[in-house]
Amino acid sequence: MVCLLIVISSVSEKSSIPCGSPVSPIHGTYTIQRNKKITGAYFQCNAGYLMQGRTLSVCVFRSAQGFVWSDPPPLCKLGRQSGL
Repeated sequence: MVCLLIVISSVSEKSSIPCGSPVSPIHGTYTIQRNKKITGAYFQCNAGYLMQGRTLSVCVFRSAQGFVWSDPPPLCKLGRQSGL
């Protein structure tokens, strides 16, 4: 496992992403953030939904595919909140 510490800033123009816009999870959203070398999509689920999958997908270059997202968007499943 590799851990990276990245200083990021929000991106307002999604058209500047070589991978294109990621797919937004049903019952969730994403935020695009980037630094000089890395563009990432950070996913989060709406209130009352639990995430299944990764919270981060990174725009990467793969020789056979070109620029692609490293991981698919997570699933946001309806979940119970403890204590309710």
